[in-house]
Amino acid sequence: MKNRQRFELPILPDPCPKLVVERGSSGQGLGWWVPQVKHTYSAKYISVTRKAQAKFRKRILIDPFCGPGRVQVSGEAFTRDGGAMVAWRFTCNIAFRRLTQSVCRRADIDNAAMRIVHTDNNSDASDGTVRECH
Repeated sequence: MKNRQRFELPILPDPCPKLVVERGSSGQGLGWWVPQVKHTYSAKYISVTRKAQAKFRKRILIDPFCGPGRVQVSGEAFTRDGGAMVAWRFTCNIAFRRLTQSVCRRADIDNAAMRIVHTDNNSDASDGTVRECH
């Protein structure tokens, strides 16, 4: 059997380090499963559906529990991409036109959108609208 390379999400610097970071309800950091399970599954799903996504001119990312675009895991001294940023990075060539949340604060979507804008100069995420990458 061929050895498969282990999939790991990249840990990249925060494009907006002065913005809010999600550290969980206790403020001590999120559980290890957030990047290892939730964000990894999201990234893999987005990656394997790229050809199907390309058939649709307008795409919307709906993350019902989206935070500010950056998280800190309990026990880690650094921060990493949150769910919205993971989705954005894995769809940069077939971008979502709108980033939508249903359960969280407006400030969280504003922070996530700001991080997207500063990550990709071709984006304009004000009011949740994200321009496609070119």
